Amino acid sequence: MDFVYIHGFNSAFDPSSEKIRHLCRIGDVRGIEYDSFGSYPEILRKLASQISIQDETIFVGTSLGGFWAAEMGRQISAPSVIINPCVEPRTSLRKYIGAELTNHVTGESKTLSQASVLSYEKRLDEQTAQYTFLPLVLLDMGDEVIDSHTTQNLLESYPMTCFEGGSHRFEHMEEAIDDIEHYVNHCSYIDHLD
Repeated sequence: MDFVYIHGFNSAFDPSSEKIRHLCRIGDVRGIEYDSFGSYPEILRKLASQISIQDETIFVGTSLGGFWAAEMGRQISAPSVIINPCVEPRTSLRKYIGAELTNHVTGESKTLSQASVLSYEKRLDEQTAQYTFLPLVLLDMGDEVIDSHTTQNLLESYPMTCFEGGSHRFEHMEEAIDDIEHYVNHCSYIDHLD
C-alpha cells in the first residue's frame, strides 16, 4: 500500500508524528507539501503536480488535509482516509482571516487572506455522489477545533469510525489501523470487480 499524506492547515508533513509512524506499519507513506494558505485552485494544482497515480495509492489527511485527501481521491478515483476532516473550509477557515499564524512544525509565519477562504465553494458532503470510493472518516469526538458531531451528521453516509475523547490532532491512530486496512482491502476488492 502506498499512502500519500496531506497535512492540515498551518502545518507541514512530520515523518516522526504518531499518525505517520502507525501508517508506516501497514504501508509506505509519502508526505506532500502545499501552502495551506493558498486558494483552492492553487492548492489543487500544487497537489496534483505531486501525485503519480499508482494502483494502490491511498490518500490520508487530517483536518484541511482531510478535505484535500477526499478531493484528490475523488479527482483520481482513489480511496481516501479523512481524519477529523474540515468538511467546509469556507466556514472553518473564516476565523483565521487576517491573523498572523505561526506553523508549529516549520516555525514560519503567514497570514490567511479572505480571497483564499472564499475560493472554497463546496463542502465534502455535497460531493458524495461523485466518489468512486467514499472516504473513510475517522473522528475523535473530543475534537476541540472542528465540531465532530456536526461532521458525523453531515457525513453519515460515509464509512466512519468514531472514538470517544481525543482531540483535533487525533489520538487514536493505533486503534484505527485495523479500520484503515479493512477499508483499503474493501476498496481494492471493489476495484478489481470492474
